[in-house]
Amino acid sequence: RRKISQKPLRILQFTDVHIDPHYVANSTANCKELKRPLCCQSDLELNVEDGAGYWGDYRECDIPWYTFKNFLDFAANLHKKSPISYIYFTGDIINHRVWEGSINENIQVIKQMFAMVKRRLPGIKVFPVVGNHEAFPTNVCLEEDQSRFKYT
Repeated sequence: RRKISQKPLRILQFTDVHIDPHYVANSTANCKELKRPLCCQSDLELNVEDGAGYWGDYRECDIPWYTFKNFLDFAANLHKKSPISYIYFTGDIINHRVWEGSINENIQVIKQMFAMVKRRLPGIKVFPVVGNHEAFPTNVCLEEDQSRFKYT
C-alpha cells in the first residue's frame, strides 16, 4: 500500500508565453493600420510617445526573452522559500510572427526555452503540453480522424 503524502503539491503553471526574439521596447505597439498581426518588432519604427513597454505590451505584441527570464527568476526565488513540486507548461512558446517561421527556428526556440527552465529551476519535473504554435506551420492539423497536430 502506498503512503499518501500529507505535504501539499505546489504547481507552477505557465502557458502562452509567445516569446518574441524580434521584440523591441518603444517600437510601434499598435500596428492595425499596417495590417500586421504582430507589432513591437525590430522592423517597425520607434514610437517613444506610444511605443511598446520594456517588459512587453498588452496590445498586438508578444514578450521579449528577458521578460520570460525575469519570470523564471521570480519563480526560482519563490521555489527557494516554498519548493515547487512540478511545472505544468501548457503550450505556445512560439511567437505570432508565423509568416517568417520555420521548423528549425521553432525547434531552436523550444530547446532554448526548456534549457532556460532547467537552468533556473533545476530538478523540477516539467509536464509539457504542446500548443498550436509549436507546430510548423502554425495551426496545421492532420486528417480529421486523427486526434493530434502535426508537430516538429
